[in-house]
Amino acid sequence: MNHSSFFASAVIVFLVSQNSVTAPCLQWKNPERVGTLDDRLSEASGMDISKQFPGRVYHINDSGSKGEFLVTGMDGRLQERVSIKNFKPVDTEDLSLGPCGAETCLFIADTGDNQRERKTSTIIAITEKKSFNGKAEIATRFTIKYPDGKAHDVESLAIHPNGSLFVVTKDYDKKADRAEVAQIYWLPTAELWKNPRATKTLYAFGELDIAKIIGNHSAESLVTSMTIHSSGERFALLTYSKIIEFYFDISKGLKKDLTPADYTVLPTRVLLQQEAVAYATDQDALIYTTEDEEAPIYQVQCSQR
Repeated sequence: MNHSSFFASAVIVFLVSQNSVTAPCLQWKNPERVGTLDDRLSEASGMDISKQFPGRVYHINDSGSKGEFLVTGMDGRLQERVSIKNFKPVDTEDLSLGPCGAETCLFIADTGDNQRERKTSTIIAITEKKSFNGKAEIATRFTIKYPDGKAHDVESLAIHPNGSLFVVTKDYDKKADRAEVAQIYWLPTAELWKNPRATKTLYAFGELDIAKIIGNHSAESLVTSMTIHSSGERFALLTYSKIIEFYFDISKGLKKDLTPADYTVLPTRVLLQQEAVAYATDQDALIYTTEDEEAPIYQVQCSQR
């Protein structure tokens, strides 16, 4: 093969691989049970899967958490229970692995606020290690507030591969008895790490009318967890009834007029109180689980993209 033919072939392969990242999934398999969470994760509320240490999954419990995270295998069996030094959370709700300088950190969101009365919330970053020996120290602690000056219940956190931080609200209008439109707030990487001890006001990024997408304005449309694909080109939101995968890079902005070509509502088995979702190791499947004793872990695999 001459050099020009080789180059043309390489370009084609590159373009195909790039397009496959952002292309909508044409066929999702039915959800398959792949494991059962350890009983010490009866209030599982967030998880992410390590890329640095294959087969490792990080988890947190929500309100009532003792300031810890747990490590399991893909089957949900406990490998390590890690106490976090000097961390007494109010209501931990989600976690995400993401870059922190040259390292990878585990970001834990102490942002739950069912009564919507917290003036500030906390996000901590812990450096990922091969072994924690049961204890971890906070590398950085961020205090955040929202630009509208209001309190929000936030149960979704995701760190983009470029280091930007995103959270999604889970506010419910009790008087109207319906879910409010999900608000997305963010901080770009540079501002996240600039003077980390200062209270940070997040930026309003946009909103997603999840109730409109799934056709249900009840609590079933509330967003309970978020995950971003390692390419940055896709992301997914979990609600109490659905998983929705979006086919665009959220760090480049939200589309004003979403069409069904921009997202897919996955086939799911609705769990008791599903609050944790993450892209699987192979990156073309999503793993989700729920609060419960012996909570099941389900995987939804894309079979054609």
